[in-house]
Amino acid sequence: EARAAHAIGNSTDGSALMGAVLQIFLQSIKAADNISAYPHQITTPYTPIFNNTIGSDQTICEGVVANMLIGSMPTGGDGENYTYLWIMSTDSLQTWSEASIGSDYTGQNLDMRQLFDTTYFARIVYSNHVCDTSNVVAINVHSSTKPGNVFVSTSTIALGESVELQLRASYGEVLYWEYKKPEFNWLELENSADLKIIEHQPSLMGQWQYRAVVQNGVCPAKTSGVAAVLVDGVGLEDVVNNQIEIKLLPNPSKGKVKFEINSSSNKNVRLEVYDMQSRKVYVEQNTTLNQLSQSTLDLTHLTNGTYLIKIISSEKEEWSEKLIISK
Repeated sequence: EARAAHAIGNSTDGSALMGAVLQIFLQSIKAADNISAYPHQITTPYTPIFNNTIGSDQTICEGVVANMLIGSMPTGGDGENYTYLWIMSTDSLQTWSEASIGSDYTGQNLDMRQLFDTTYFARIVYSNHVCDTSNVVAINVHSSTKPGNVFVSTSTIALGESVELQLRASYGEVLYWEYKKPEFNWLELENSADLKIIEHQPSLMGQWQYRAVVQNGVCPAKTSGVAAVLVDGVGLEDVVNNQIEIKLLPNPSKGKVKFEINSSSNKNVRLEVYDMQSRKVYVEQNTTLNQLSQSTLDLTHLTNGTYLIKIISSEKEEWSEKLIISK
């Protein structure tokens, strides 16, 4: 015991002694035996490092800068001085290297730069001859959305027929499809999510446009290219009524308008009014061009905005013009 005390007392570097394994033979005197030696092993361990944790997993789109990885303030070791080293793996934890993507990979926290592949991070802390490795954090990287292009089975169909639409060269999930006529806003096709091939039956003659909205993971959604289909080969802007010209007066209007028609034809027609969301807000059945030219259309019940006035003959000829209501 005296020899052990003497060895410890003569140590000039207490830290060098910490953690060392000392083999000290203590002489014990047995009451019934002569002096005999019993080997005893005395271990004085270094204080472990505790509280070494870093952030949590993130999911980002490729090319985006991930959030800074925040590391906790460790405890243990010598209680004051800590050295950090951030490490990273890009091959599913098979190999590790210094996390040189950050501006400083030897600090308590790690700044990030753009990432293009899923990457794993951990932090090693050194203090007083001991080290500790933190939990592993994954930065999951999703590839950018590729919206692709829409292809149609045919560019012209008859009223009452359906058109098949197919999305090609896209990468991501289809959130929904959209359709519209040139004068209207885009509308969502119901029950169209997750479908790359879809059919739609247009309800009116004229040109119809289609596109898909695609998103991959957390990356921004993107809109595909647009495909167009003609129903009966008649565009909404076309006048196919034997050169009959029709004007709305006044336009803009407070809600009441007259029709100026350069024909006295008694051709049977139907009058329809749509808002910019493709909703039918007014319809007048069983009238003639002659009757329209002698009447006033009262739309004062409608709110201010832009509307599409359509006249459709019994022969499926169409005429259309926008009307602005401003009260």
